[in-house]
Amino acid sequence: MSSYCLLEEALNLAPFVGELTDVPATVPSLTQAEHYVEYVSAEIDQHLAAKAYSLPVTDAASLLSLKTVAAYGIAALVIKAAYPSDQGYGGQNGSAGFYETKYQAGLGFIDSGELVTSAVTATSAFSHGFETATEKEDEDWPY
Repeated sequence: MSSYCLLEEALNLAPFVGELTDVPATVPSLTQAEHYVEYVSAEIDQHLAAKAYSLPVTDAASLLSLKTVAAYGIAALVIKAAYPSDQGYGGQNGSAGFYETKYQAGLGFIDSGELVTSAVTATSAFSHGFETATEKEDEDWPY
């Protein structure tokens, strides 16, 4: 599994959270937030695998798109942990809710099969302009 986004990149979306540390422990701690990176990357991989994308993704444009999706997911988790109240930053109408919505939309984009990669996947198809044996229903086929 690869990480699609660094924790520092995701935290740029939530500068109000401040610096995360283990000693003294912040909420979330640095270690917890690093685990969020793993969780989000694993969830993205599951969505990609379900659509038969080749893993690991190596296409630069796709990686940039996936970085954005991951950053939204990580930011949402960090903000919700730092501000567990349903009000303010942590609320559904706050930053946590905003980034969670963007993250879910990103997963939906993957699920729709619209992520374009340079790698051919098991479900890829192309148009070649002629009928194949399964498309032809002529009783004289193949003659």
